[in-house]
Amino acid sequence: MKSITYSIFLSVILTSLVACNDAPLPNTYLIPADCSGRLRIILEDGCGTIPKVESGRRMVAFTKGEVLVLNTMGEYFNTGEDESIKDQFYMVDSHGRRSRISLVSNVNEGVRYRPSIVNKGVGVSAQEIEAFNSETKTTSGGAMYLDFDFYNSGKIEPLDSISIKELDDRTNALIDDCRGNRKAGSVTSR
Repeated sequence: MKSITYSIFLSVILTSLVACNDAPLPNTYLIPADCSGRLRIILEDGCGTIPKVESGRRMVAFTKGEVLVLNTMGEYFNTGEDESIKDQFYMVDSHGRRSRISLVSNVNEGVRYRPSIVNKGVGVSAQEIEAFNSETKTTSGGAMYLDFDFYNSGKIEPLDSISIKELDDRTNALIDDCRGNRKAGSVTSR
């Protein structure tokens, strides 16, 4: 009886150790130093940029645009809800030098402690459905995204309803483009 109990105990321990090795990667966000305002990451399976992994961290690099489509390849992507995963944020200058950016909890701190990042949370893009007789065709949407506000030097204007609609329209267009390219087998890697 003791050997069965010991075997079960050993199995539980080994299973726990294997599960620990499957822990999600922490993210390192690289943001251009001349950038400021809302940043959005669209999380897609099967299309978009595949982030490089350096020193056990997923490198999420923004370029000139404020919207980035990431191919999560079915892996868990920490959106900030798991505080045990220590994501890092860096501003990158034109020479590739990185400066750490603080993650703060609200807009007031974001403005006060520049440069800083506020995690605005997760959303799901709106889904358009077109009806043709008895057929329905999904044209876009249904993708998860993560928004950040990056407070750098200069004045930050809050997003108004027009700006949010423009960002959402751009998000849906990028999703459509990405999903169209996925059909053609196009995936990029950084």
